[in-house]
Amino acid sequence: MYAELVCGPPGCGKTTYCEAKRQFIQTFYGQDRTPVLVNLDPANDGIFPYPCDIDVCSLIQHEVVMQTEGLGPNGSYLFCVDYLSTHMDWLAEQFRQYAENHRRDSPSGGDEKPLWFIIDCPGQ
Repeated sequence: MYAELVCGPPGCGKTTYCEAKRQFIQTFYGQDRTPVLVNLDPANDGIFPYPCDIDVCSLIQHEVVMQTEGLGPNGSYLFCVDYLSTHMDWLAEQFRQYAENHRRDSPSGGDEKPLWFIIDCPGQ
């Protein structure tokens, strides 16, 4: 299992890099690795250039927090990050479930290709 945490300021190309990395893994490693895209940005509201396998927006969404809590963009981000930090068990379970499903669905009977988690972080 591999994991790559993609961090950087807003607009620097993190999400674009994640898609390019997914394509690279699929092209270069072919059947030897399985890329898994993880979105940790609660403001990425479903507009991805890549297939999102694990998405924090299924736990909490930036826009919803802004409306329900009456917060601005930065306050909403802080709220979302704090909420995720108190629900890390949810995130761990998402990773565990993905790995378990991958292992179960492996045609080689437990000799599956390693997962490569690419984790797209928020830019704020």
